[in-house]
Amino acid sequence: MKLPVDIVAALAAVPRLLSRLDDIAEATAALPRMAAAIDRVAEDTRALGALERDMALVAEFTEPLPGVAENTRALTALERDMARVAEFTEPLPGVAEAAEVLPPMNEKMASIEEAMPTLVEVQRSLADLPATMEQLQGRIGGLSEMLERLLVSLDQLDANVSALREAVQPIGRVADKLPGRR
Repeated sequence: MKLPVDIVAALAAVPRLLSRLDDIAEATAALPRMAAAIDRVAEDTRALGALERDMALVAEFTEPLPGVAENTRALTALERDMARVAEFTEPLPGVAEAAEVLPPMNEKMASIEEAMPTLVEVQRSLADLPATMEQLQGRIGGLSEMLERLLVSLDQLDANVSALREAVQPIGRVADKLPGRR
């Protein structure tokens, strides 16, 4: 019994077809990990609220990824400046603590006021100092909170950029293996 030529040719192509399928399976093996990484990035971005609406632009902004390193060089200077702000604001709680002596001092000055009219003017000036110090400490507390949130946001941004870079690298490798590339 002789097999038709078409069937013989088809059977001869089966090993080559299996080899190609193995190549495709190997090249796409990373896709589930990439999908998981992309899902984690999407989940992280929902937690960022204000940044969520901008995530639609991520695809557009991933094209210039090689320039990201250059653009993030300013982070080193920002970190240094934030450390300096922390250093300069470190003594401020001590100033507020030192101002706690002012109310009892105000009472003592009331008795001195009768004996020395000149001190009355000084006391009136000092009466505004606790309120001013309290206001200043409140603003500094707000600044400290803002800096903490900024650090958290920078950490989240760094994690997102790293996850995105990891997710995009396998896609680039697969794209390089496609026909017509390089």
